[in-house]
Amino acid sequence: MSEPSRTVAPHADGAAAGAKYARPFWRWYAAILLMLVYTCSMADRQIASTVVQPVKAEFGLTDGQIGLMTGFLFGIANGVAGLITGPLIDRVNRRTFLAQIVTVWSLATAAVGLAPNFAALLAARITVGAAEAGGVPASLSLLANVFPEERRSTVTGVFYLSAPFGALLASAGGGYVAAEWGWRWAFFVAAIPGLLLAILMLFTLPEPQRTAAPPASGASAWARVKELGVALSYILRRPAMAAHYAGLMLIALASGGKVAFMIAFFMRHHQMPLATAGATLGGIGAVSGIVGALSGGVIADWVGARRPVYAQWWLAGVAVAIGLADMAFVLAPSLSLALVAATIGGVVGAMWLGPGYGIATSMAPDHLRGKCLAILQMGANLGAGFGALLVGVLSDAYGGPGGLGLGLVTVFGVFIVAGGLFAFTAVKEPAPLAGSLHASGAAGLN
Repeated sequence: MSEPSRTVAPHADGAAAGAKYARPFWRWYAAILLMLVYTCSMADRQIASTVVQPVKAEFGLTDGQIGLMTGFLFGIANGVAGLITGPLIDRVNRRTFLAQIVTVWSLATAAVGLAPNFAALLAARITVGAAEAGGVPASLSLLANVFPEERRSTVTGVFYLSAPFGALLASAGGGYVAAEWGWRWAFFVAAIPGLLLAILMLFTLPEPQRTAAPPASGASAWARVKELGVALSYILRRPAMAAHYAGLMLIALASGGKVAFMIAFFMRHHQMPLATAGATLGGIGAVSGIVGALSGGVIADWVGARRPVYAQWWLAGVAVAIGLADMAFVLAPSLSLALVAATIGGVVGAMWLGPGYGIATSMAPDHLRGKCLAILQMGANLGAGFGALLVGVLSDAYGGPGGLGLGLVTVFGVFIVAGGLFAFTAVKEPAPLAGSLHASGAAGLN
């Protein structure tokens, strides 16, 4: 069983970190540095989707095999590794832990570029997925001890600027490098920033004081896995929390299918060259994603300040809007209309990040937060991987020149289901939800 939350006795390092983080500059320095770290994670993850066409041509792959490479096996590795990293995050120095896993996933990204065959490529991608499992839970757990809860949706939105920035690096940067020097060099170049940021974290980012003591060290690996079961039980016994987490996982599923095949779709159906498709879609994704990530968190905080349950209704509406906009870019009769729809989809497609994960973070009590977020991230990454595989399999099953588009539209319907789950949360437990943005959800979610 997990230990109950305990008050942390101040210590010298924690007091020094607390004094540092009392200044707004250092709080936002931590947020931006961790955002950059996760930007590298997103770029290293998504660059495989940028080079789908040349990799498919070199190894003679089907779209189903592309789905394995870009998402499914990556997600499985990420999920299994999450069983270990979740309990660790609540025990270890999160700054040092992050620096270590960033180093591993960056080196594994470089190894993808060295793959002599499809099996070796999959092995390197699996290593990237396993190493990235702890990135988001550790970062959000650290930020939760740096920022006050009433700013959590906003800072989470800033953190998730990593999504559009990572997409830009993977699409525009990766597309340019792949077009000029080949797809292998895209992976070599992508590995460099993460290695530099790992060093920067070790020397400039102090570990903040936790507000609740971590469980005592020395537990067996099996005991730590059982602690995830305690956190999962905590989630499942609270219908609003379970529905919210499930909705986020479904958004990840549909988004994973979109990310894996969006560039390939525009190359196949609108005859865009790789460098052009990467730069165009990367630029659209970055600009629209930044607007969406920042505005989504700010709007959620604004409506939540008037009546906190409104933030959940806002999230439900955003999820439905994502599905409709993404279906529109696939079904658009011309390239210009498809790009307009993709831009709208990029804005609303990033608006859910701040409120979605901000609410999820506040719903978890401090002593279980790392484990709850690890479960969420594990489910989200498994969902994203399955979404990529599902689109690929459906594309092969539908067949023909329109097969990929039909596969994408089918999977985009999942966004609307996610919106229904967020609406269920708002209706089912509005009183506990009222504390989710501005107070700990630990006491209210009964």
